[in-house]
Amino acid sequence: MKGVTIILGHMNDDQGRLSSISKERLDLGVNKLEKGYKIIITGAFGEGFNRTNKMHALYSKDYLLKKGVTKNCFLKIAKSTHTIEDALFSHVIVGRYRPENIIVVTSDFHMARVKFIFNKVFKDYKVKFFASKTTIDEDTLKKLKSHEQKALNRLKKEGLYY
Repeated sequence: MKGVTIILGHMNDDQGRLSSISKERLDLGVNKLEKGYKIIITGAFGEGFNRTNKMHALYSKDYLLKKGVTKNCFLKIAKSTHTIEDALFSHVIVGRYRPENIIVVTSDFHMARVKFIFNKVFKDYKVKFFASKTTIDEDTLKKLKSHEQKALNRLKKEGLYY
Protein backbone atom coordinates (compact mmCIF):
# COMPACT_ATOMS: atom_id res chain seq x y z
CA MET A 1 0.00 0.00 0.00
CA LYS A 2 1.34 3.39 -0.96
CA GLY A 3 0.00 5.35 2.00
CA VAL A 4 -2.61 6.06 4.63
CA THR A 5 -4.30 9.35 5.48
CA ILE A 6 -5.42 9.54 9.11
CA ILE A 7 -8.09 12.18 9.67
CA LEU A 8 -8.57 13.01 13.33
CA GLY A 9 -12.09 13.46 14.60
CA HIS A 10 -13.38 16.42 16.57
CA MET A 11 -17.03 16.39 17.64
CA ASN A 12 -20.66 16.20 16.64
CA ASP A 13 -23.82 17.41 18.35
CA ASP A 14 -26.54 15.25 19.88
CA GLN A 15 -28.26 15.00 16.48
CA GLY A 16 -25.07 13.71 14.83
CA ARG A 17 -24.24 16.95 13.01
CA LEU A 18 -20.50 17.36 12.63
CA SER A 19 -18.81 20.45 14.05
CA SER A 20 -17.28 22.95 11.65
CA ILE A 21 -13.87 21.84 12.93
CA SER A 22 -14.67 18.22 12.03
CA LYS A 23 -15.72 19.26 8.53
CA GLU A 24 -12.61 21.41 8.07
CA ARG A 25 -10.42 18.41 8.91
CA LEU A 26 -12.38 16.06 6.66
CA ASP A 27 -12.35 18.50 3.74
CA LEU A 28 -8.59 18.93 4.03
CA GLY A 29 -8.15 15.16 4.31
CA VAL A 30 -9.99 14.65 1.04
CA ASN A 31 -7.93 17.39 -0.60
CA LYS A 32 -4.69 15.72 0.55
CA LEU A 33 -5.79 12.21 -0.41
CA GLU A 34 -3.33 10.84 -2.93
CA LYS A 35 -3.84 8.06 -5.42
CA GLY A 36 -3.23 4.68 -3.81
CA TYR A 37 -3.86 5.96 -0.28
CA LYS A 38 -6.45 4.65 2.15
CA ILE A 39 -8.24 6.57 4.92
CA ILE A 40 -8.46 5.98 8.66
CA ILE A 41 -11.00 8.10 10.51
CA THR A 42 -10.83 8.44 14.29
CA GLY A 43 -13.44 8.91 16.99
CA ALA A 44 -15.91 6.76 18.88
CA PHE A 45 -17.92 8.02 21.87
CA GLY A 46 -17.31 10.49 24.66
CA GLU A 47 -19.19 12.94 26.82
CA GLY A 48 -17.22 15.86 25.41
CA PHE A 49 -17.47 15.05 21.72
CA ASN A 50 -20.19 12.49 20.91
CA ARG A 51 -23.11 11.50 23.14
CA THR A 52 -25.11 9.75 20.40
CA ASN A 53 -25.39 5.99 19.93
CA LYS A 54 -23.41 6.12 16.64
CA MET A 55 -19.62 6.47 16.54
CA HIS A 56 -18.30 9.91 15.62
CA ALA A 57 -16.14 8.33 12.91
CA LEU A 58 -19.27 6.97 11.21
CA TYR A 59 -20.70 10.48 10.91
CA SER A 60 -17.36 11.51 9.43
CA LYS A 61 -17.39 8.57 7.01
CA ASP A 62 -20.94 9.46 5.90
CA TYR A 63 -19.77 13.03 5.26
CA LEU A 64 -16.86 11.83 3.11
CA LEU A 65 -19.05 9.39 1.19
CA LYS A 66 -21.36 12.30 0.33
CA LYS A 67 -18.27 14.18 -0.87
CA GLY A 68 -17.57 11.37 -3.33
CA VAL A 69 -15.01 9.26 -1.46
CA THR A 70 -15.67 5.61 -2.32
CA LYS A 71 -16.22 2.91 0.31
CA ASN A 72 -13.11 1.00 -0.74
CA CYS A 73 -10.93 3.98 0.30
CA PHE A 74 -11.58 3.36 4.00
CA LEU A 75 -9.63 1.16 6.35
CA LYS A 76 -10.90 0.20 9.79
CA ILE A 77 -12.09 2.99 12.11
CA ALA A 78 -9.89 3.96 15.05
CA LYS A 79 -12.41 3.74 17.91
CA SER A 80 -10.63 6.36 19.98
CA THR A 81 -11.77 8.78 22.67
CA HIS A 82 -8.80 11.19 22.70
CA THR A 83 -5.70 12.18 20.74
CA ILE A 84 -3.34 9.62 22.26
CA GLU A 85 -5.78 6.84 21.41
CA ASP A 86 -6.09 8.33 17.90
CA ALA A 87 -2.39 7.64 17.46
CA LEU A 88 -2.27 4.29 19.25
CA PHE A 89 -5.34 2.76 17.60
CA SER A 90 -4.38 4.12 14.17
CA HIS A 91 -0.91 2.62 14.63
CA VAL A 92 -2.43 -0.82 15.16
CA ILE A 93 -4.47 -0.49 11.96
CA VAL A 94 -1.52 0.87 9.97
CA GLY A 95 0.67 -1.98 11.23
CA ARG A 96 -1.47 -4.48 9.34
CA TYR A 97 -0.70 -2.79 6.02
CA ARG A 98 2.81 -1.30 6.45
CA PRO A 99 2.25 1.61 4.04
CA GLU A 100 5.18 3.61 2.69
CA ASN A 101 3.76 6.94 3.85
CA ILE A 102 1.44 8.33 6.51
CA ILE A 103 -0.47 11.60 6.37
CA VAL A 104 -2.10 12.96 9.53
CA VAL A 105 -4.76 15.65 9.26
CA THR A 106 -5.95 17.75 12.19
CA SER A 107 -6.63 21.40 13.01
CA ASP A 108 -4.11 24.22 13.28
CA PHE A 109 -4.71 24.70 17.03
CA HIS A 110 -4.23 20.94 17.62
CA MET A 111 -1.13 20.40 15.49
CA ALA A 112 1.68 20.82 18.04
CA ARG A 113 0.28 18.15 20.36
CA VAL A 114 -0.57 15.85 17.45
CA LYS A 115 2.98 16.06 16.11
CA PHE A 116 4.40 15.36 19.57
CA ILE A 117 2.23 12.25 20.00
CA PHE A 118 2.28 10.86 16.46
CA ASN A 119 6.03 11.34 16.01
CA LYS A 120 6.57 9.14 19.06
CA VAL A 121 3.97 6.48 18.24
CA PHE A 122 4.80 6.39 14.49
CA LYS A 123 8.57 6.73 14.94
CA ASP A 124 9.23 3.99 12.37
CA TYR A 125 7.17 5.68 9.63
CA LYS A 126 7.53 8.66 7.37
CA VAL A 127 4.74 10.98 8.56
CA LYS A 128 3.52 14.22 6.98
CA PHE A 129 1.20 16.53 8.89
CA PHE A 130 -1.44 18.86 7.50
CA ALA A 131 -3.52 21.34 9.50
CA SER A 132 -6.90 22.71 8.56
CA LYS A 133 -7.53 26.39 9.27
CA THR A 134 -9.98 26.75 12.13
CA THR A 135 -12.74 29.24 11.38
CA ILE A 136 -14.54 29.77 14.68
CA ASP A 137 -14.96 32.78 16.94
CA GLU A 138 -11.79 34.11 18.58
CA ASP A 139 -12.89 33.46 22.18
CA THR A 140 -13.58 29.77 21.50
CA LEU A 141 -10.36 29.42 19.53
CA LYS A 142 -8.40 31.03 22.35
CA LYS A 143 -9.84 28.48 24.82
CA LEU A 144 -8.96 25.60 22.50
CA LYS A 145 -5.40 26.88 22.08
CA SER A 146 -5.03 27.24 25.84
CA HIS A 147 -6.29 23.69 26.42
CA GLU A 148 -3.88 22.33 23.80
CA GLN A 149 -0.90 24.17 25.26
CA LYS A 150 -1.64 22.84 28.75
CA ALA A 151 -2.07 19.29 27.42
CA LEU A 152 1.17 19.49 25.45
CA ASN A 153 3.08 20.89 28.43
CA ARG A 154 1.76 18.03 30.57
CA LEU A 155 2.89 15.47 27.98
CA LYS A 156 6.34 17.02 27.77
CA LYS A 157 6.66 17.07 31.55
CA GLU A 158 5.16 13.66 32.35
CA GLY A 159 5.97 11.82 29.13
CA LEU A 160 3.88 9.76 26.77
CA TYR A 161 3.28 6.28 28.14
CA TYR A 162 1.76 3.52 26.03
